[in-house]
Amino acid sequence: MQVIKLPTWLIKHLDGMRRSFFWKGREKCLGGHCLVNWAKCCLPKKCGGLGILNLSIQNQALLMKWLWKLQQEPDSTWATSIQLLYGTTDIITLSSDNKISLAFKDILSFKDFFIASTSCVRGAQRITRKWSPTSLYTSASAYGILADPGVGSPYHTLLWKLKIPPKVKVFLWVVLLDRALTQQNLLKRNRPTISACKCCNHDIIETATHLFVQCDYAVQLWTML
Repeated sequence: MQVIKLPTWLIKHLDGMRRSFFWKGREKCLGGHCLVNWAKCCLPKKCGGLGILNLSIQNQALLMKWLWKLQQEPDSTWATSIQLLYGTTDIITLSSDNKISLAFKDILSFKDFFIASTSCVRGAQRITRKWSPTSLYTSASAYGILADPGVGSPYHTLLWKLKIPPKVKVFLWVVLLDRALTQQNLLKRNRPTISACKCCNHDIIETATHLFVQCDYAVQLWTML
């Protein structure tokens, strides 16, 4: 991932294995076993996801570091090699149309995005953006920027700082997204079930809110706790 751009089919294959292991603990699982979309799982926790590594974004963050090295470390072995091979280290001049190696072509495929992300023009002034507080490019800092959709989650701070087992945190996360297999959600999946709550005598459809908050059984349990 530090050298070549992974093919889309390979990322899908790896994600399929990771998704199956996460939800079922096995190599393969059916789509119905996955309670939450995998893209949602790969969002940062502060954005409502689980913070599972997005392989495509991580691959991009690792490859773009070579572009940063060309700009910021002109005396490095990497920059010197590019200078000898292609006559320049200016990433604006370098083009993937030239006769260059496939690996370097993969790196240059992110050139336009890297340039646009590194600097912008505000009025008559060009402003350089920082990838990290130290102004140094790291794959971790770049990943954090690339993976952040800019939409925060209102409950992430409370949820992930709770001193409870990780599997309980994940379960609460599923409940907050209303993906728990309540009677209501089972009916949405066309699974044979009854719509009423089994824990109380009220003929009320079992939703996540009812099951964990409003149900008579839940109220008694919370009162005891």
